[in-house]
Amino acid sequence: MKHHIIDNFIDPILFSSIRDTTTRDTFFWFYNDFVNYRPCKGFKFTNEIVKDSNLTHRVFISYLTMVKPVLDKINPKKLHSVRFNLFTQTLEPQKYLINHHKKNSKVAILFVNNTNGGIEIDNNFIKSTENQLVSFDSNTEYNIVTPTKNEIFTYLVVNYD
Repeated sequence: MKHHIIDNFIDPILFSSIRDTTTRDTFFWFYNDFVNYRPCKGFKFTNEIVKDSNLTHRVFISYLTMVKPVLDKINPKKLHSVRFNLFTQTLEPQKYLINHHKKNSKVAILFVNNTNGGIEIDNNFIKSTENQLVSFDSNTEYNIVTPTKNEIFTYLVVNYD
């Protein structure tokens, strides 16, 4: 399956909750320091909700509630994970290969803010545009491309069937 892009994916009021939460200093980010593998020269922060691991923690329940409009719209039969990622700027664009989703499933990426970062998929660069969703099969490899302007790049990744 080739990737599919949907602009203005969810209602702007519902989207503003996701954008405001993940781009401000109140979100519960975990720093990923790439101890065993450093894919790029930037900094990556992440927060992942995985089935049967930490879904019941009160912090994550509020995050799942926040992304419920996204989940309602993609209508997953089975949810494998919901991941929030944040990349900081780098001097030059850095590419970070992503190929670790559950095999033979689907992936949906919702860009949370406008940056000059984005993803490279099917030999195309898709610039991060807030409230834009990119969906594709999990067997498709893609690169995260870090922003080079003084900004952060945040997005939501849903892996589902």
